[in-house]
Amino acid sequence: LGRSRVLTAPPACKHLIGREYPSLGGAAHDIHQQLYGTGRCDYLVAYESYVTGLGAQHIRALGTSRTPVRRHGERQSFTAYSPFLATTTVQVLREADGHGRWIPVGWLRPLARLPKP
Repeated sequence: LGRSRVLTAPPACKHLIGREYPSLGGAAHDIHQQLYGTGRCDYLVAYESYVTGLGAQHIRALGTSRTPVRRHGERQSFTAYSPFLATTTVQVLREADGHGRWIPVGWLRPLARLPKP
């Protein structure tokens, strides 16, 4: 959920394609601002990733833990995450290939990048 680059975008956000951000939250903010006139969004829920490598037992464990989200000192919502899948290797694809599923990016937490060979 760290350094992010906009790879595709709706027509209203085409000018953001190729732009890099220090975090997914920053990219989501700018896209949301362009589409809806406000940068505020719960990007861990609103944005999804296409993930492969999850078996049935993994799918049952997705998003099973919840943590409150606080904004301006007040709890506003809950976001789900998947601590029981912390050591599960998955692949996040740019486009659906028919072998995975779309899931909210927050469900991928905790997330660790594997070193590239």
